[in-house]
Amino acid sequence: MRFFILLLILVSCVSDPSKQSRNAYLLEEEDNTLSEVIEDISILLDLYPINGEIDKEKLSYELQRPRQFFSSGSNNEIRLHKLGQIRWLYVESLPSSVWPILNQYIENENDLSIGISDPD
Repeated sequence: MRFFILLLILVSCVSDPSKQSRNAYLLEEEDNTLSEVIEDISILLDLYPINGEIDKEKLSYELQRPRQFFSSGSNNEIRLHKLGQIRWLYVESLPSSVWPILNQYIENENDLSIGISDPD
């Protein structure tokens, strides 16, 4: 144990951390501008050129709304929506009135089950 402590003290005295230059490359400045990197810019080819002027106002777009398959005409609406392969039901009621009915339906179905139920 004494030998280890003595060795540790000697090694710490021998090394001089102020003269280490392992991170010296971080201090060097590299100013590679694009013109230096690409010497002959004429070799670039635009494979998809845009004809005419670009209207910047039309660059934004809206996502398509999901298709509605079914809708009842009452205030307590139930709608079936589809977007690609994803389908879901939209029920226009309070969760406190819909959850007991949905929970009972899932419990009575053989193919469906609820992993965790925490309505609070």
